[in-house]
Amino acid sequence: LIIRDPKDVIISYYEYLKLIGDPIFKCTFDKFFQLFICGLVPGGNYWQWVNDWYRRYNDNNNKDNNNILWIYYEDLKQNTMSEIRRIIKFLNFENIISSEEEIN
Repeated sequence: LIIRDPKDVIISYYEYLKLIGDPIFKCTFDKFFQLFICGLVPGGNYWQWVNDWYRRYNDNNNKDNNNILWIYYEDLKQNTMSEIRRIIKFLNFENIISSEEEIN
């Protein structure tokens, strides 16, 4: 699960919808911001989506919570190799991918 700074999510999503020609892009960014905050954009409520995953991730009664790797997009961009190693370990692929050369 990759989580991104909400400010960046809103800006990127607005620009993406403009790029693909979605009718919602015709509004101003301020109006889009209000629609996004209320969950009234294509894709639904971002805040509910993050909250649902967060609850599932932290639910001690959920046997699947060990099957969720929480990754921050900003960490992935800044420390790519370190985060890729975390993903490899999480997927239990250490015996398949063991060197940086194999990653690159």
